[in-house]
Amino acid sequence: MSARRILLAGGGHAHVEVLRRFGASPANGVSIVLVSPDRCTPYSGMLPGLVAGHYTHDESHIDLEPLARYARAEFVRDRMAKNVAEPTTTQSATLPATTQPANVSK
Repeated sequence: MSARRILLAGGGHAHVEVLRRFGASPANGVSIVLVSPDRCTPYSGMLPGLVAGHYTHDESHIDLEPLARYARAEFVRDRMAKNVAEPTTTQSATLPATTQPANVSK
């Protein structure tokens, strides 16, 4: 089986869940790269409580870096600059482009 690389662009809820599940049950031959401009992502269910002063920033945000480590994923703190479909090319704002096969999720 050839190695597969999954690129997660952004640290939203869906990608947080992918990382959690991959950490709990990693797949052989699959690597994950998470690119997010922010290390922490808000948990939307707690934002009203944050605004009301019931929760702190740390209580209402998910730290993506330790989550990525748990999932054995590479965390790149950056913004996605472009995604070109043919050939499959991805590029962050500061890292060079890669033409390695990638499954791109937005």
